[in-house]
Amino acid sequence: MPEPIIKFTPPQEEVFWSTHRMLWMLWRRQLGKSFLFGGKALDRCMERADHMACFVSGSILMGGELIEKEAILWRKLIDAQRIAARAAGLHLTSIADDDKGNTLDVDAIADLFQHAKLECTIWHSQTSYSRTRVLSPNPATARGFSGDVLGDEVCFWPDFKATMDAIEPIISRRPDWIMWLASSPPADDTHPTFEILQPQRDAWPANARGNWYQTNTEDGTEGFPVHRCDANDGILANVPLYSLKTAGKKLTIEEAMSEAIDKESFRRNYLLQFIAGGSAALGLQDLIAAQQRGRNQGLAVEITDTLFV
Repeated sequence: MPEPIIKFTPPQEEVFWSTHRMLWMLWRRQLGKSFLFGGKALDRCMERADHMACFVSGSILMGGELIEKEAILWRKLIDAQRIAARAAGLHLTSIADDDKGNTLDVDAIADLFQHAKLECTIWHSQTSYSRTRVLSPNPATARGFSGDVLGDEVCFWPDFKATMDAIEPIISRRPDWIMWLASSPPADDTHPTFEILQPQRDAWPANARGNWYQTNTEDGTEGFPVHRCDANDGILANVPLYSLKTAGKKLTIEEAMSEAIDKESFRRNYLLQFIAGGSAALGLQDLIAAQQRGRNQGLAVEITDTLFV
């Protein structure tokens, strides 16, 4: 069996082949969200003519990173196609070739993609094309588009509810358009995603492909799927943590925690812990876990009359 052109880690592969229309990704930092999103957008735009995939990114710089990931993937695809063409006695050319007929480097391809509008355009014919477009998580500028939505660092969008109000209709016209949203836990416990993504359990089995759970909903109905992958899962997926002190040394979770300059940030960014501030007697995660365990086992009373005394 031939080697795949694009190689994903186990958690990337788990999500890439997911058939969920709407899903969340709660991933440790530097696990490869941008590479996965770049690959997914490229795959869907190559598969569908007249399609758009919208990257909703926390900043234009982060959006530029997603375009760069697409450029990396695109370069690999061009090189693989060039080899196949030569084996068949054919000659392949592209707009991403230099004067000698070799593929441009990644930075040059990314520059071709970006030019003025941070776009990657894939032509299916002389009149039909698909494209990816980077949008800011700004309610005023994220309207008026149709297609897929791939949202990065959603737990750090400054106006999450208004942005979701603007981007949710982007996928509404067709049932095969997707909305995938990714992040590590929010640093601000008042951010709406703090409650939406709070897991219903405290402990997770280490799994190279990650684990799944569901979002919390206001009415207790079934939530949306969440793919969770923390540092323990990442180590099994061959995405290790490295020492800040000794170059090239791989660390256990305990060793990495010991070296971390900011322990709280490490727990949030790599162990995916939801760390609340304030002085509540019962943490939100404990409350949600208790509600989940007691679901459908309690007694509810609805008072509809006014009692006068």
